[in-house]
Amino acid sequence: MLTVDAQVRRLGVSELEKPVHALDKLQVPAHFNPRNAKSRRDLAATLRIKVPDDAHLRHKSTEAADEAMDEATAAELHELRAAMKRHPCHQCPEREDHARWAARWWKLRAESDDLQRKISGRTNTVARTLIGSVTCCPSWDTSAKTGDRSLKKAKNCAASTPSKIS
Repeated sequence: MLTVDAQVRRLGVSELEKPVHALDKLQVPAHFNPRNAKSRRDLAATLRIKVPDDAHLRHKSTEAADEAMDEATAAELHELRAAMKRHPCHQCPEREDHARWAARWWKLRAESDDLQRKISGRTNTVARTLIGSVTCCPSWDTSAKTGDRSLKKAKNCAASTPSKIS
């Protein structure tokens, strides 16, 4: 999230009390870099110009949106909110800390799974390439009887297989 003061913030779902509503659309330039202060200032200035200060007052509130939905949906939503508040985790004084630790755990797990996927894709690539080279030439004879002929066949086989290891 980019504030009108050109600060970049990360928001989690647990930090929002109400659903987020878009006030307007703003196209982010392709060259935008959130780590560059000038890029942030330029985008914040565009945001201030495009979205006036009172735009949030003209937007429908969550309560007005609740009134607009049919009564069955509103009743179900009310029951779900009440059930969420009755849940034992909702009464925990360290709930926010637990939520942060859970978010951290999920992030590390995703990173670990990604690394594991990369490692398993790269493991034994040389062995797979060598086995592929050997199996492409079934006439490759390693016995001592044929001597130089088997070495020539091995060189021919190696020349016919791709040298790039993927």
